[in-house]
Amino acid sequence: MDADAIRAVDRRARGRFSYLAESTDNWRSHAEAVLKDEPWSGDCDDLASTALDLLGRQGMAADDRYRLLVSSSGGKKPDHMVACARAGDGDFLIVGDTFRAAYAAAAMRHRGIFYNRLSETQPEAVWREGVPWRKST
Repeated sequence: MDADAIRAVDRRARGRFSYLAESTDNWRSHAEAVLKDEPWSGDCDDLASTALDLLGRQGMAADDRYRLLVSSSGGKKPDHMVACARAGDGDFLIVGDTFRAAYAAAAMRHRGIFYNRLSETQPEAVWREGVPWRKST
């Protein structure tokens, strides 16, 4: 999938989305509502999960889709979730970010803390430090 197609999926995911803070994170996809063009609400993990689900439904391999726990304030503890997708040319894009529409991962303002490939969530997620587009130090 190329970067333009990934951006189009991100636009569709956020098209009828409204932010709603939740007291419990549930990492729930709202892809069905998006596909029906229905309004939906959730928090950062819901938008990230929805974007990842929609990318998968468009044929993107699970190995190219990542959950990314970040710090939106630059701290050392995660307080925000975004999704990350690897385009066919190898470039990484951040999608499902409640702060802004899809963008190149190299331009991410959040501090990446942990990530995992979507394919590695069963039976338990394999979390790695840092971000998938560069080795952690």
